[in-house]
Amino acid sequence: VYGADDPKAGAVHSALHVLNHPALNHRVDVRAGVLAGRCAEILQEFFRSRR
Repeated sequence: VYGADDPKAGAVHSALHVLNHPALNHRVDVRAGVLAGRCAEILQEFFRSRR
């Protein structure tokens, strides 16, 4: 479960889809976008404070 995608460098659902790579032995059911708006706000606040 995660809230905010990273279209440029995401490894779960966005750019790489690493959890469902054919070479891996297991499959993962991913729930994306949970509280997406709030998660995006938290990330934006964090990076704004780092600038």
